[in-house]
Amino acid sequence: MIAQIIYKDIPILLAMLYGILVIIGYIPALISLVKDKNLNGVSSSFWYLISVTVGISFYNIILTGGTRFQVVSIFLNFLLGVVCLLVLNYRKFKFHGIVYTVIFLLALYLFLGLLTSIEITQTVASVSIVLAYVGQIYKFVKSKSSSGTNKWLYLLIGVGLLSLVTSMVLTDVSNHIIITELINFILILICYFMSNYYYKSGVDISERRSK
Repeated sequence: MIAQIIYKDIPILLAMLYGILVIIGYIPALISLVKDKNLNGVSSSFWYLISVTVGISFYNIILTGGTRFQVVSIFLNFLLGVVCLLVLNYRKFKFHGIVYTVIFLLALYLFLGLLTSIEITQTVASVSIVLAYVGQIYKFVKSKSSSGTNKWLYLLIGVGLLSLVTSMVLTDVSNHIIITELINFILILICYFMSNYYYKSGVDISERRSK
């Protein structure tokens, strides 16, 4: 009986672990965006696409009546993603960066208002998160720099994704969704290794050693 109760609770606990790790993962990313001397290693589209993905998830979880924990965790995920985007834009464009961020959020709100199909919006979210990681990998290769990024963001979210996938397998979630999350896990793991590699041997290593 006890074993059955524990087995039943494992998927819920793993999903909660995912939500917590994702939120924590934004903190080192935000610190790097604020403190790093330059942002050469950050893909220009990364935080836009992350905000699109999480914004859609937040919108859909409200429409489908998610639990309080799900709503709060995804909202914090979205809020921190937008803060990272705002910091990035401000450092690149100063006051205009704030304007760009506001325009982006208004456009996202209008987009979600026009599309009432959860299937369509969730597909857009799946595509945008894959594009975010692919774009960041390309940026690492092109710039040979990890400046403005933080390996702990990728590692913590990667561990969280692995917990989420395990939770999905245990609860018989659609194979399509599981495969999508596995692809995300592989891509974010690549981001982690590349960020770590260029942190130690990238073109901006001299800047870090001089600090």
